[in-house]
Amino acid sequence: MSKNRIFSFVFTFFFLMAFIIYAILNPDILSALSGIGLLAISLIVLGRILLYISNGLFIKFSAEAFTKKLTFGEGVYVGILSALGNFFGPILGGASIRAVYLKKAHSLSYSKFTSTLMGYYVILFMVNCIAALLALFFISPSEQKNILMGIFSIWFVVLAILLFVKLPSWSKLNYKGKHRYLTKALSLLSSIQDGWFSIQRNKKLVNKLVLLAMLSFFANLLMAAVEFNIIGAEISLPALMLYSVFITVSLLISFTPGAIGIRETLLLLVSSSLGVTNQEILQVALIDRSINFIILFVIFLISRNSWLKTKLTGRKMSL
Repeated sequence: MSKNRIFSFVFTFFFLMAFIIYAILNPDILSALSGIGLLAISLIVLGRILLYISNGLFIKFSAEAFTKKLTFGEGVYVGILSALGNFFGPILGGASIRAVYLKKAHSLSYSKFTSTLMGYYVILFMVNCIAALLALFFISPSEQKNILMGIFSIWFVVLAILLFVKLPSWSKLNYKGKHRYLTKALSLLSSIQDGWFSIQRNKKLVNKLVLLAMLSFFANLLMAAVEFNIIGAEISLPALMLYSVFITVSLLISFTPGAIGIRETLLLLVSSSLGVTNQEILQVALIDRSINFIILFVIFLISRNSWLKTKLTGRKMSL
């Protein structure tokens, strides 16, 4: 087992143990599950379906820039496989599944897949960065708000540079990078920009990816609004927007299955800016992860059907 997997397992184990101990000491946190109605569940399921469709369309559109067309069903099917990999698998489990499928089914090289993935991340995080800055503008002044404004402003500038300014080639970065961590960081920025420029030439594709990034954001916003309503927590629209942004931000440092522990830690750190308590954050996390687990488990059982896989993808696959 690799060091990354061991670290991921240990971190996940300790977070779950800490959550269980917290729940035992604070039994009211489990009462959140008793207040879930059918309408609330339906809206959360709708939000999840929108995320799966968004992810599936991203796979379809980005892959078609380099290979033959994918059907809508095939894109959604791979998007579901990706969601399963992200929730139950190790770090980058979903991306690995997508890469293997597209390589096997459509001969899409891993380098081209990485380019499209990096390009989409630039768009996804730019959309969320703008949403965060807009939300923070309407949130009550505080020291933490000022810190977050500074962080997202720097993030916005970095993304803008990646979008519009051509960085030096990797060889020059490698030469100038005297520290290995700096060199790795510069290499990552260079690869992200290469991915962005690989899709930038296709304006229609860029427009589609921007719309998909916005769809993902609003799906997270819908689910968050319903989940906070379930526990009776009052949260403003700007705070909901910021909450949704941090759900996406957790993808950046997701080295545990489903970013478990990572997402919750980030949200607990900014709970004062969100205007909610730590217990409400954990209650919402419990609701979100419980429903997501059930949805993915049901989808997993359905997706094992060979006839359905063949119908959706138009091919017989072992995945």
